[in-house]
Formats: sequence, C-alpha cells, structure tokens
Amino acid sequence: MRVWLVLKYVQQKPSGQFFYRRRIPDEVQKHHQGKTHYQKSLGTKDVQMAKVASERLTQHLDALWEYYANPHLKSLPQNIRQLATSFLKEQGLAPNEGDKPLGYHDDGQPITALDVMLDEHEDKLRRVHDGGVPHTEETALLEEALHQLGRGKVWHFDDAVNLHHQLNGKGKSKNDVGHVERPVKRLMAVLGDKPLSAYTRDDANAFRDWLYDSVDAKLKKKPLSTSSVKRSMDSVNAVFNLANIEQSLKLDNPFANLRYRKDAPKERPPIPEHYIKQIHELCLAHDDDIRWLIALISDTGMRLGEAAGLEVRHVHLDDGVPHLIIEETENRPLKTRESRRRVPLVGMALWAAKRAVEASMAQETPFLFPRYNKRDSTNGNSASNGLNKWMKGHVPSEYVIHGFRHAMRDRLREVDCPADVMDEIGGWSKQSVGQSYGKGSSLERLHRFMAQVVLG
Repeated sequence: MRVWLVLKYVQQKPSGQFFYRRRIPDEVQKHHQGKTHYQKSLGTKDVQMAKVASERLTQHLDALWEYYANPHLKSLPQNIRQLATSFLKEQGLAPNEGDKPLGYHDDGQPITALDVMLDEHEDKLRRVHDGGVPHTEETALLEEALHQLGRGKVWHFDDAVNLHHQLNGKGKSKNDVGHVERPVKRLMAVLGDKPLSAYTRDDANAFRDWLYDSVDAKLKKKPLSTSSVKRSMDSVNAVFNLANIEQSLKLDNPFANLRYRKDAPKERPPIPEHYIKQIHELCLAHDDDIRWLIALISDTGMRLGEAAGLEVRHVHLDDGVPHLIIEETENRPLKTRESRRRVPLVGMALWAAKRAVEASMAQETPFLFPRYNKRDSTNGNSASNGLNKWMKGHVPSEYVIHGFRHAMRDRLREVDCPADVMDEIGGWSKQSVGQSYGKGSSLERLHRFMAQVVLG
C-alpha cells in the first residue's frame, strides 16, 4: 500500500533531493534582499527526514519573520541565538571572551577576539545601522555573536529549560518533562520571550492571573485552581532558579513568593462499598484489560499511574502470599520514596492480576497493561480519562478512580488495621521516624489485614 504525505512548502527535484520553497511575506522581503521566495535544500532524499527538516525550518522562519515585523516587541528567535553561540565556537571562542588576546600589536598591545571579529564583520553591520539597510538573517546572527562575545550570553527561558533538562532530565518520563515545559511555554506565549533579567513582578502577577482566569484554545488552557496554578509556578521557579544559580546570573526572581487565592479544597470522596461491589460485578462481566486495571486498583488502593505502569515481572502469583512489587521503571517513576512497596493481592485484585498476566504472556509483552505503555513512558493521562469516563456511566460523577485509594484507607480502618501497616500498603508517607526503622512488615502481616477488607 502506498502512503502519500503532503509536505507543506516542500518540493522534490528529479534527482530525488527535497528542497524547501516558501513565499516571503511582502513586509519582510526587504530583509531578504528583496527576494519573493525563500529556497533551501533540505539535504535529504528521504521523505520522513524531509518532513522533520521542513517543519523545523517553518518554525524558524515563522519566528524570524515575526521578529522582523516587531523587532522592538519580540526577542531574537532562539535558533539565531543558538547559531550565534555555535558561530563563536567555530572560531574557537565562547560568550564573554571578547577580551581574549589572539595576538599583539607592534607596541605590545593585545589584539582581542572582539577586535578581530569587528574588523572582519563591522562593515556589514555598519550598513545596517548607518546605511539604513534592513537586517538579514546573517547580520542578525553576526550582531548576536558580537553581543555574546562582548557581554556574555543573555539567558532566556528556553535556554533555562534546556539547562534544566540537561541537569535534571535524566530518567524523567515524557509526562514529567511536559510538566516543566508546558508552564514555561505558556509564560513565553503570554508575556513574550524576553531575557530572564527583563521580567518584572508585574509580569509575574499578570501570568498568575492568566493561569487563574483565562481560556486559550491554542495553548489548551482553561481556568485553573490554586493548586494547579501553584504547580505551574513551581515549574517556572525551578527553571529560573537553576539557571540563575548555575550561570551566576545574580538576578532577583520576580516569580518567587507570589500571593495566591484561597480556594475551597477540592473533595475526592471515597467510593462507598455498595458502588465498589457494583463496579466489581461489571468488571467480571466485561472481563477486559480496562476492567482488570480498575479491579486491580479497587482492591489494592494503588495510584492509577503505579498500576498502569506495572510489568509482568512485578506480579508474583506463585509465592506463599500472592503480591505485587511496586517500583520505579524506565516507563514510570514513583511519586515518593515510600511508594516503593509490596502489596498483597486479594479479592478482585488477585483475579485481575491473573487475567492481565495471562493476556500479557499471550501477547508476548512485558507490560501488564500494554494499552498505556506503547511508547517510552506510561500514559497515565490516557488511562485516567478512559477509566473515569467509564466510571461516570455507572456511578455518580463525584466518584473517580482515585476514590478507590481513599476508600481503601477507610476499609483498612474499619478492620482496625494499624497505621503503620496502612502506610506500607498504600505507600503513604511514614508518620514518625520510628516507622522507618527495621525492614517493615512481613507479607503475611500485610496480607492478614488485606484479606479482611475483601468485599463479599
């Protein structure tokens, strides 16, 4: 079967080579020596590689042309800033090395890196600044390179995000990376892409209020609760502070210590036992992977992400006490240190684990729920949306998947389960230093209380 790809702005020569051709908007043609079209080889005959290269080039041109149209309102595009740093590197230089001596005059005075660069490129820039010639991509790059050489690199949020990923991104899932990137991208869209030093307290307050109140379809944004606003600002602060410390920028962080609105706490009520029994009956009737996942959570109290990311190797059905091992995997991190634990399998959870293992072995997949592990991370959002949507069709809307976890705590209380055992079963934070001493409870002790909460 032949698959056709429609690539915007891309054409293919008889040789098979792909190239990019796009009309330049009238108002920015002066920045391209009056040319009406932008043309560039994509350097490949492979259609998929051409697709990636053309999309990247389109994004770059969009940002560049927006900058040309509003140079006083827009920051120089990230790609130009990066190319300027690379250009210096090619010359054996780095930002803030303008005073680096590259030779000496006859009188012994040093010939600095900045002297050499100005001598080679100043004429092109003088024609822009004194002769009224519009900036081109080349002159914008040269000007930025000279600026970096003389004054050092000006740090923007996108630079800070890249640094954050370099230092803290190892082993992080795609979702974890998104939790950091998404608020920063929204901030740049709302406040503009400015140097970190240019943001003010008024900017910070305006962004906070935007998070609370605004609806933006393009940014997939709806009004947020205070807890969600705080999480967004935590990401912004983490990115800003890391760059500030690691690069010795010595900036005051305008996003720190903001004031937040006081929201009424959002209730996540435990699911009553009669609804849990009703859901169990439906799970048995459907007998598929979605219902196995729901049943597994309902009788273990696991977090959804913990359960969705389980692998077959984590299920121990043939031991004296059938149980699960919950630990961090390449696809799914754990929320806290205490989240790593063993959980006895009882009731519907034991049934669900057996059915899921059988299906995974038949499909030759290491994952207990491959539907939610098709890429390099567990798709907890997809699992949450799908499971909660199904739940709403059978129980009142205030009850969600996480309500099983709250219900498990109540069910354990009702059988006089000690607090330390409840914390071990649910992976809750320990309530005292003493609880962290020793190896913890045996599986037999955990199972003794879990067996008592099985619903008849």
